[in-house]
Amino acid sequence: MEIIDCHVHLNRQREGYLSEMLRIMDRYEIAKAIVFPGTEILPDNFGMARAIGPHRDRFFPFAWINPILDPKKAVDELRKLVETYGFLGMKFHPLFHSFYPNREYTARVVEQCIDYGIPILVHSGHAPYSTPFQIAELADDYPEATIIMDHMGLQVGWVDDAIKLAKKHPNIILGTTAMPFHEKIRLAVRTIGAERVIFGSDAPSIHPLPEMEKVRLAELSPEEMELVMGKNVKRLLKLA
Repeated sequence: MEIIDCHVHLNRQREGYLSEMLRIMDRYEIAKAIVFPGTEILPDNFGMARAIGPHRDRFFPFAWINPILDPKKAVDELRKLVETYGFLGMKFHPLFHSFYPNREYTARVVEQCIDYGIPILVHSGHAPYSTPFQIAELADDYPEATIIMDHMGLQVGWVDDAIKLAKKHPNIILGTTAMPFHEKIRLAVRTIGAERVIFGSDAPSIHPLPEMEKVRLAELSPEEMELVMGKNVKRLLKLA
């Protein structure tokens, strides 16, 4: 089984960050990972693109875009990252960057992702900006977009809401990243199908081993495990 982690940060402010992440991946047999830059007001997408150049066989870069400061510049940055550096998706973190995911200032970025046919990963789990309901509104406004609701709502109550909303919106994918309830992974698979659930860790801040163990404890079939742990990401990124 080829394991692909859908949520890894490459924190360039930490010395040896790249070799550290590769060591972790090798130690726990994680073949590849979707990666974002470190947490900043303006994430260093271009620095990350240059750093991972020799390791593109292991890393799938997603642009972490902050649309609130200048929506036009955000679109221009996304275009360059996709067209010049081959980025394969885009991430919003509404909580950290203090914006609502379904507003006019996100529209141009979302529409550009749709034009490129790339998925949009959105942090979920915190009011006032990133509840499952707000992300579902984005999915409703843009049914042609592929929305990864990562963390599956994260918190008690909201995880159930995330699963219910994903059932209602077929363009929502649920990411297990750092979500603490292994039985909810099983519920998500039973409710919306294994094809719409993907594994993530939030490494290196959160160690991938317990995150992988949660999926194993969900008692999925071997076929479901393969989908959740890697095959779904390959399909989403058109790599299969």
